[in-house]
Amino acid sequence: MTDKTEGNVYRAPRSIVVFYAALLAFGTVLFLVFAFSSAFDRESQNKPPLWVVGVVLVALGWIWYWYLGMAYEIRIRNASIVEFHSVLRRISIPSHSIKMVKLNVFQNPHTITIVYAEGKLSLLFPIHGFYKFLAWLKETNPSAETMNL
Repeated sequence: MTDKTEGNVYRAPRSIVVFYAALLAFGTVLFLVFAFSSAFDRESQNKPPLWVVGVVLVALGWIWYWYLGMAYEIRIRNASIVEFHSVLRRISIPSHSIKMVKLNVFQNPHTITIVYAEGKLSLLFPIHGFYKFLAWLKETNPSAETMNL
């Protein structure tokens, strides 16, 4: 598997995917070391309540779930079915059900939100060949809107 566009497969560069995963892992480990060392230090006067550590752990779990559910690959199947692949799931939708493609420039990592008839999904950006995919989408679904692209 390469980072380049292969026919009807468009992928985020592997280096981008690994970079954000490593950054998230580093931040998680750093927080866990800091939180547990201060929460369980019996001599410390400024330790946070244990429920605060629990809330932040839940937030970290949600961030990991969001990141692992973010699609990093687009595949076009049967000339009208689009598959979005992530670590946790694979979503197949007909191209005519895509309503909007929006670049979220104020998020880090930059993401693309794809709104379709049944919901929405996040896509890691940049994707090699993404504008080819967008051109194909506009051919097969002229009513699909694009924002910030």
